Amino acid sequence: FYPSLYGLPKVKYQEVNLYYHKQERVDMRFGKLALAFSILNVASAAATAAAEEEEDRKLGFADPWFFLHHIANSEYGSSMTRPPTPRPTGRTRRPTHSPTCKPGEYGCGETPPPTPRPRTPDPTPPPVPEGPCFVEVTITCENSEGEDCKEIPTPSLECGEEPDALTFSFLPGSCEQSANTQDVEDGCQDFSGGPASCAEAEIVCTNEDGVTVFESEVLAGDLMEITESLDESLTCDIRCNGLLRQTLMIDTTDIFLKDLYGSLQLESCDDQKCLEDIEYTYTIENVHDLPMTVTELEREIFIRRVINGESQGGTDIKDLIDLVEDKDLEPGESTTAQESGVIDVCAEGEYETKVIVKADPPLGIPCEDSDEYIIITTPKECRVDVEITCEDEEGTDCTELETPSLQCTEDDSVDSLTFQYLAGGCDESANTQDDECEDFNDGLSGRQGRIICVDEDTDVLIDEVVNVGEFFDVDTAGVSEIICEISEDGEKKQSLTIKTDEHLFLKDVYGALEVIGCDEESCLVPITYTYTLDNVGQVPMDVTRFERVRGDSTEILLDDLEDKSLDVGETTSVTEDDILDVCEEDEIVTTTTVEADPPAGVPCLDEDEYVIMMDPKECRVDAEVTCTDEEGTECAEIPTPDPNCNEDGC
Repeated sequence: FYPSLYGLPKVKYQEVNLYYHKQERVDMRFGKLALAFSILNVASAAATAAAEEEEDRKLGFADPWFFLHHIANSEYGSSMTRPPTPRPTGRTRRPTHSPTCKPGEYGCGETPPPTPRPRTPDPTPPPVPEGPCFVEVTITCENSEGEDCKEIPTPSLECGEEPDALTFSFLPGSCEQSANTQDVEDGCQDFSGGPASCAEAEIVCTNEDGVTVFESEVLAGDLMEITESLDESLTCDIRCNGLLRQTLMIDTTDIFLKDLYGSLQLESCDDQKCLEDIEYTYTIENVHDLPMTVTELEREIFIRRVINGESQGGTDIKDLIDLVEDKDLEPGESTTAQESGVIDVCAEGEYETKVIVKADPPLGIPCEDSDEYIIITTPKECRVDVEITCEDEEGTDCTELETPSLQCTEDDSVDSLTFQYLAGGCDESANTQDDECEDFNDGLSGRQGRIICVDEDTDVLIDEVVNVGEFFDVDTAGVSEIICEISEDGEKKQSLTIKTDEHLFLKDVYGALEVIGCDEESCLVPITYTYTLDNVGQVPMDVTRFERVRGDSTEILLDDLEDKSLDVGETTSVTEDDILDVCEEDEIVTTTTVEADPPAGVPCLDEDEYVIMMDPKECRVDAEVTCTDEEGTECAEIPTPDPNCNEDGC
């Protein structure tokens, strides 16, 4: 209220204190005495004027202390004492107005207000401390086992042969994004465009016996855990909008953390896990001699990760003031706020957390502090995958090549023949022709030989020096017979005759020569091996060993690599040309071994094997008739006896 409106002197009040309290409330305290007397003066004047009218008494305002009863007993008036009631002095006559009074003038025919009783003022409140505050905030972080988040070790990536529990993350994508070391035929197949566009999918997994071990709707990025009835294999169907989008087959006896199978990435196996649950603790301490109130706590976290060769990152800012346990801190007191999170210790990454705290003292300058906590994850183990493929010039897989018909011709002659020089003797011949082969000068020694072949008209068809194992072609168009002579160092060693218009078969052997091809049919197929190296891990690596073994042959391929350093997801390859004999029963096994080193940690190794099984479906048999007498003389050479001769002579 305003006393001047009633013609009363202005009443001053004292502002004792203004400060922030919990929930930023403002508490204003006033001098009890000044407030009480201001109200008293107004009430006394009103009571005196109303005493002249009886009806005013009925309203209860004739006694000003009745009006102030609640004030006197309230927080601001509890110290006041009611003055004694004046003793009556007899009949009181209504005063008459003085002729000189002006209506409305103070005191004109009115009783002046009573003089307030003197009182002792309340004691002065103690001064409120003024000055700046000092606050300190620190960040700590631990996993569920109490390990500092900066020191959480990377688990071994190789799972056991018979895991009891597996956890996958659902990362919708095609089979092309697979990154693992398994050699499972049709291990991943896409249907209806694959699940790359699926934000949510129904995933059903069965074990080797067909028992369903997982069935649920899974959102992109969520985890799925399989904890029962795991066998040696796992088959998962991924459906989106009712359509089958992807089928996966996983060999659970040979799995590694972070291996990617189509849309599923392995995050844990039994106690080995990549995703660690962590808890940040933000400790706030009052490090000054004044009380304070925490008013702000803001956390900012920047995350950068490299998952499957792709960089991921972002910043998240969050207000954590509601997580602070106690916002009012006396000198030396502290309080905390806690927050949970997840880090991937199997992937290269950086988690930088910064927190800012602000606080206010009772009077003075607010204060603030900040702290940082950085987690760097560096996997110690690399993962390399090597794969061998083989194709012929037409792109046919080498394991699917077939043996051609062995018979070149029955009656007609062939236009061209391909021979391989074996440097064998005539006794090694194997064919169905009447063998015409003869060795000279102890036969061939198995060294380099000069081969001269002519036709029946003695026209030279070929004159070449050939090494053992090499191939050469002879143009036989219009030729019914070829006669070849083989020499070493100018000395004749062998001669042989081959008829091109009689039964001629692939793989027939004529002394030192083997028929490998006739016209378009050939036993020798040019093939190309491709050795592909893929960094399927989560860290870069340097290839340190790369070799190939086939039979008794070992080849070092490391120097053939264009780039020995591979980042995550990068691939390199080496090709090797060879000749495959598809007409000979054989098993050709090729093995390759690769080793690589990460920047720091455990080296990784992988091997692959490629087997070609050649099994010709056509047999070759040669029937030959011989005849000798009891003395071993060939029947064709037994002489006819003279009919004119007897026991006594002729």
